[in-house]
Amino acid sequence: MAFCKYCGRELKEGEVCSCQEAQEARAAAQAAGQEAAQTAVQEAQAAGQTAAREAQTTGQTAAQEAQAVAQAAGQEAHAAGQEAQAAAQTAAQEAQTAGQEAHAAAQTAAQEAQAAGQTASQAAQQAAAGEEAAIPSLDTEKIMTVVKEVAGSFVGVFTKPATAGRTYVAKAGTVTSLCFIVIQALLSAFFGLILTAKINSAVNDLVGSIFKMTVFPGAKAFFLTLLFSLLGSALLLLLFLISTMILKVKAYWRQLVALVAVRSVAVSPLILLSWILACINPILGISVFFGSVLLALAFLLEGMKGIDGMKDNKAFYTVIIVMVIFILIYGFVFSKALPLYVSSTLRESLQQLMEDPSQLFKFF
Repeated sequence: MAFCKYCGRELKEGEVCSCQEAQEARAAAQAAGQEAAQTAVQEAQAAGQTAAREAQTTGQTAAQEAQAVAQAAGQEAHAAGQEAQAAAQTAAQEAQTAGQEAHAAAQTAAQEAQAAGQTASQAAQQAAAGEEAAIPSLDTEKIMTVVKEVAGSFVGVFTKPATAGRTYVAKAGTVTSLCFIVIQALLSAFFGLILTAKINSAVNDLVGSIFKMTVFPGAKAFFLTLLFSLLGSALLLLLFLISTMILKVKAYWRQLVALVAVRSVAVSPLILLSWILACINPILGISVFFGSVLLALAFLLEGMKGIDGMKDNKAFYTVIIVMVIFILIYGFVFSKALPLYVSSTLRESLQQLMEDPSQLFKFF
């Protein structure tokens, strides 16, 4: 059991005595506690204020020190920048001086080289005056390589038009194709020369007892036939180009040139044959010459298939249509240009006879 330490009364468990002494003791304890708490608060406030003042003082000191350090660093950087600027100016001046010296040296070297060149030129002129100029030698090995390549391609296309002709159009080079076209043009020109010589001879045999005449000048026939042959190849190339554009088939320029060259390969051997036949019978020679277009048609039908995207049926009709248009245009132009083969003297004489037929009796 518990008893009050002030009045000695017996207390129950948890009971607080209500005697005056106990109440005064409790009041005194409460007052002491409040006083202690207030004192602690005041002391804490004083300590906080002191700490704040110390922190403020410390911060101001640190800021002043940092400002001083920054100013010192800025001054050092400014000094370093001035030093770098001075160094750059010095380097620029040195580079300018070196450039001027190099320019002067280059001018001196150029003058010396010019003087040396003049001296060498004079020496060369003197040497040339005493010696014959050397004739530049031809690169026969390179020429033979090109000749073998052209001959091999020609034989391959002519002997195997269905396979080699198609492959040639797909992969041939432009230089080889142009060689084939020029060869065919030259062969045609020589055929024109042989044919006109044969006709002139026949005419002179016929009227030789009266007077001599040249119906077809040989040189004119040669160059006119050469020109018409090249123009015909150009016309055929243009027609094939237009046809591929209409059909929207992608064909390279070298493939179209190769296709025209395939025609030249087909007709060239027959033109050579027409040479021989023209010497025997001009009509037979002319027939073989112009009939070679049939063999060219067959070669073109196979060569056209070498172009990518050109199907068999499309290639067939394209070649047929192009060749028909080509024959019509070329035949019309050639018929109009045929009088150019006749000598100007004979044309004038025929024109005079047509204007005044009585002049014909002057020959009898």
